[in-house]
Amino acid sequence: MTASQKLEALRNRSTAYELALTNLDSGEKRRLCYAVRNNRSGLIAAIRRNGPELVVFCGSERFQLEGKGAAPVALLGRWRIAFSGRTQREAISTGSELRWFLASEPAV
Repeated sequence: MTASQKLEALRNRSTAYELALTNLDSGEKRRLCYAVRNNRSGLIAAIRRNGPELVVFCGSERFQLEGKGAAPVALLGRWRIAFSGRTQREAISTGSELRWFLASEPAV
């Protein structure tokens, strides 16, 4: 699917915000998901929705919430989960989509 096809598929949909995992040791970034709510409840919902996979990926089942208001952050093992500040449309249109956290290949 090309970038223009992806953008066309998003037409008339709500804005979705990129939720990223960042490795605290290596700085590697992966995409957890795109969430419609870019607040604490959106962060917690994404963690719950991807819970079993996150536990396996991050190697820890205990997460710690930090930050309040517009900048919620969760720590899970050596991974930081936070909103990247980009929308799904921005990531697609700039050609810089992060690789999904369980994908072995970069996003196309």
